[in-house]
Amino acid sequence: MQRIQLIFTALLCLLTAGATAQTTPPSYTNRVSRLIYMGDSTVNGKRRMNTLNEKLTKLVLDGKLQAYSTFDSRFTEKKTALQMKYKLFPSDTVEIEDPVTNQVIRKIITSTVNYDDVRYIRVLEEWKFDAETGTSHIQIAGIAPVKDEYGDDGVFRGRVAMYWLRYADVQPILEQYEKEYPDQCFSAALWTNYFE
Repeated sequence: MQRIQLIFTALLCLLTAGATAQTTPPSYTNRVSRLIYMGDSTVNGKRRMNTLNEKLTKLVLDGKLQAYSTFDSRFTEKKTALQMKYKLFPSDTVEIEDPVTNQVIRKIITSTVNYDDVRYIRVLEEWKFDAETGTSHIQIAGIAPVKDEYGDDGVFRGRVAMYWLRYADVQPILEQYEKEYPDQCFSAALWTNYFE
């Protein structure tokens, strides 16, 4: 008899626990990525000095900002300043024949980043929906400067993220940058993108 009462009590506890778990509405989390247009680096025929993407890249190459691989958006693979230098400024060896001496000379050519082609920032946001309160919370997790890629024939091939940065690491830099260059404001571009 005691054994039956013990089994009945255990089943009642399990059913009660299951009922309370079902009455609590679930919460949802999702990551959303979108492109923000930051403007051209040339305005009215004049080149803007220190665009945001240029400033961020300079800090990454100086080792003052931690960059992450664009392989995924989970910030799993850290990149050193040297690795970023090799990625952003690849070098290649070209053989050139001297027309006077007919000697073959090897020359190393290093590519540079054309900041006229870096006009976008990819923003990674974490959207959390709390079903119990019916509210949504949006938080920026990271940003990535995005470069327009062109083929050898000059045809546009697509946009490529250069590297990821954690937003918490970049936020103080963005605030300082917006004080110095209010016409190149990241937060204004972000809100403009929301409402367009």
